Amino acid sequence: MTIKVEKGVGRLSCGNCGLSAEIEVPPVFGEVDVYGKFIDLYAEGRITLQEGVKGEDEGEGE
Repeated sequence: MTIKVEKGVGRLSCGNCGLSAEIEVPPVFGEVDVYGKFIDLYAEGRITLQEGVKGEDEGEGE
């Protein structure tokens, strides 16, 4: 997981599955806070992995 926080925006991306997001955050948020918000949004179903992204099994269903 790569996390960067700049000017009130947290950018996260997973090198394993390709899931990524940009999240508006308060200026006092650090990387760990952005990660926590990302996990909360994912658990709520507000961030989802799109079909055909890196990390999915190829040839599934054949």
